[in-house]
Amino acid sequence: MAETERSIMTMTRMIIHVGIIMLLFSSQALAWTNAAPNEAIFFDDPQFQGPSLAVRVEPGMRQALKPALGALDNKISSLIVGENVKVMVFTNPDFRGAVRMYDYTIADNMPDNDQISSLIVCLREVSPQGVLFIQKRISEIKTSSKRPWHYITGKGIFFPLPESARESEAKFPLVAPDWDKVRYVYLAPGVEAEFFSGPDFKGRSLSLPCADCGPQTVFDLQSFGFYDAKKPLGVISSLSVKAPGKK
Repeated sequence: MAETERSIMTMTRMIIHVGIIMLLFSSQALAWTNAAPNEAIFFDDPQFQGPSLAVRVEPGMRQALKPALGALDNKISSLIVGENVKVMVFTNPDFRGAVRMYDYTIADNMPDNDQISSLIVCLREVSPQGVLFIQKRISEIKTSSKRPWHYITGKGIFFPLPESARESEAKFPLVAPDWDKVRYVYLAPGVEAEFFSGPDFKGRSLSLPCADCGPQTVFDLQSFGFYDAKKPLGVISSLSVKAPGKK
C-alpha cells in the first residue's frame, strides 16, 4: 500500500512539474504574440522565435527610423505589429531597395523573409513621413485613403523627416549616385518637398505639391520637365522635405 501511495505521489509531482513548465512556455508564447500598442517586434526566426528587435514610436516622436539592423540584417522572419502602428521595410540599408508595408502580425512565410535591411515604424493613421522615389510606372502604384501607402511595392528610396516631431525639416544635399533614373515621387499626405537639379540645393528647383497639382500625392517628374532618361540621376541631385504645416 505504501509503495502504491509513493508511486501516486511521484506521478502527481511529475504532472505538476510538467504543468508548470507548460504554463511557463505558454505564458512566454502569449507574451511574444502581443506588442505594446506603439511598438513593432521583429524576430530572427519564424513563429516569433530567436533574437528580436523591438522598435517603438515614443511620445514626441513622428516615427521610428532604423536605417540599419545590425545583427538582424537580412534575418527577419516574423514580426508582431502593435495596434497603433505599421511598418515600412526595405531590402537595403538606408531605406533603399524593394519596399513593402505591414500593418499586421505575421508568424511565417513573410514575402521579405531574410531580406530586410532597414525599416520605419510609424503611427497607423498616417503614412511614413517623407518622400519616396519609386521606379514603378504610375499606373502600377495603388493607393488607399484608409490605408495610405499600404499597396506600394517595388524598388525605391525613402527620404524621411526626422524622428522627433519637434524637427520639421530634413535636408539631403546630395542624392546618392547609385540611384537609377528617379522619375516617380510619392509624397506623404501634407508633406512638402523641394527638388534641385544640382547638389547643395543649387540649380533649377521644383516644389511639390504645387498650386495646380490638385490633391494627388504621386507625381511623374517628367511632366514637370524634371526627368532625363539619359542621366543616371534623372535631374534631381538634392532635396529638402518639410513636415505638414511647416512654412
